[in-house]
Amino acid sequence: MYTATAGRVPRDKLCFAAAMAPSQRLLLLIPTTTYRTEDFVDAARSLDVDLVIASDRPNVMATEFPDHLLTLPFADPAAAAREMRRYAARRPIDAVVPVDDATTVVASAVGEALGLRVNPLAAAQATRDKQVMRELLAAAGVPSPPFIAVRVDEDPAAAARRVAYPCVLKPRVLSASRGVIRADTPSWWRASCRASRSRSRGCSRTASSAPWPSSTSRTRSTGPSSRRRST
Repeated sequence: MYTATAGRVPRDKLCFAAAMAPSQRLLLLIPTTTYRTEDFVDAARSLDVDLVIASDRPNVMATEFPDHLLTLPFADPAAAAREMRRYAARRPIDAVVPVDDATTVVASAVGEALGLRVNPLAAAQATRDKQVMRELLAAAGVPSPPFIAVRVDEDPAAAARRVAYPCVLKPRVLSASRGVIRADTPSWWRASCRASRSRSRGCSRTASSAPWPSSTSRTRSTGPSSRRRST
């Protein structure tokens, strides 16, 4: 993966972005773990927009392009929003685009602070927790796979008796299939629970279960420190 300190974008592309003075300015939020930086820069170049790249770590060329390579505290969306409000007072931003799940919440916070069209902050925050998202979808009557939630410290054998198989264990807060494990039988479930527990290092998890490959399953919430298994 690229370390997204403007991520391995060739110097000529950054020079091009800095030299442009079009009518619209785009803020691109790029986490340090992404490998997509150059693709987004190419897309911005093809759209003829003034590109501003913000990451959560300083860029090696930030001193040369201070208005186009920013550092924002992604872990503190409110602080990032305040910094971008000050920036936008002298260089207005027309749109904010997050790259990868890690920047969706901060993008909403920044967009709301600047009065831009973005996903509501509460909605973006909900998508970062699978259990919260599933519960909100269910409450709103939106069709989605039912799920059960199992506490990290719950007995895997007891939980196995209330799961429909096959099923999939999913961490509540990870993305990109990290920590996702399929279980076809109760014995697989117990083994998957042990593996999932060791990989999560105590992190909460949420899960849904259903006959494979159907996305129907039963729902039960067991509190904040839980693990979800989905199918």
